[in-house]
Amino acid sequence: MNTRKSRITFGLFIGIALSILLAGCGSANTDSQPDSSSPSATEGSSFTHEFQLTTPLGDSHTAVQIWTDLFAELEEKTDGRLTGKVFSNSQLGGGNMNTTVDMVQKGTIDIGVFGSPLLGGYVPEFRVPTTAFLFDDFETADKALNDEAVMNFYREKSGESGYYFMGWMENSWNEITNNKKELILPEDMQGLKMRVAAGDIVIAGFQAAGANVVDMSLNELYTALQQGVADGQENGVSGAITANKLYEVQKYMTYTQYSYSPFAVVMNKKLWDEIPADDQAILTTLFEKYAPMQIQQNRESMEENLEFVKSEGMIVHMMTPEEREQWKAVMGPEAPDVQKVLDTYDQDFVKMLIDATH
Repeated sequence: MNTRKSRITFGLFIGIALSILLAGCGSANTDSQPDSSSPSATEGSSFTHEFQLTTPLGDSHTAVQIWTDLFAELEEKTDGRLTGKVFSNSQLGGGNMNTTVDMVQKGTIDIGVFGSPLLGGYVPEFRVPTTAFLFDDFETADKALNDEAVMNFYREKSGESGYYFMGWMENSWNEITNNKKELILPEDMQGLKMRVAAGDIVIAGFQAAGANVVDMSLNELYTALQQGVADGQENGVSGAITANKLYEVQKYMTYTQYSYSPFAVVMNKKLWDEIPADDQAILTTLFEKYAPMQIQQNRESMEENLEFVKSEGMIVHMMTPEEREQWKAVMGPEAPDVQKVLDTYDQDFVKMLIDATH
């Protein structure tokens, strides 16, 4: 586990846990779920499987570590019938994140933990939550993403595209870093070569601010920043900036909390449907146990990871409320260039998500 933690309140943890439990991740045939701690949860099942999970995240990320723990308990609960292994850094897809997303959809890989925009090729609306300045804080993001109608939309659309949507884990807030200069206002980004991974909505905001957007996989990013192929990027301080050691090749950070970055956890739909109901219930119960833990740990680590990257030499500018409003006007959901892109998405869903933030 990430050893650089600061404590959060017990109430925050309970709130996170309740929101995910209410959202749930069960399917229609798991409405009555046995207690996974009960022997009856595994009695009579002969189903065996070793799950392979892919993610672009580095080994030290909380999501990688939590899934390792989840699989260990899954093996214990099922007397070894169900096991699992985590493959970090998109290694099953040769380092290509888009390849691993396709492999989960085709069933070559069983489970994926992806930044939600990566699933946008199959369900475009997975890109919408990362719209810059859509959420003001964790509470707002939790409320909107775990809204029942929002969850039902994602379950239905994921199922149509070959995925079973298990639910959310967390990357964190994305921050903007670069090697050239401090970014105080959006116009300071003019001409910078920025690697942006959050999809066309966020890309529109970066381009509106004058950045030249470059496309590359996360596993290529460290070298690209080191060699000047890209000047900067956007990722979470408790995510890739720390887990993938981007602080070693980036000098400046603008602490904006401009875009909330959830992880969508999906399983190949055909495989999910083949799993017996009792075993689905065990997986569901364990996910509902471990997902809040990952979110808690991720949020605990933010302040200390911020102090850590400062200690490693990053110059961090803490955005003021007045500066935030100027960034939001250029990159936020009501910014003209961003609005044009949002208009290409399912408008009922966009309205549903925005309404859920209030």
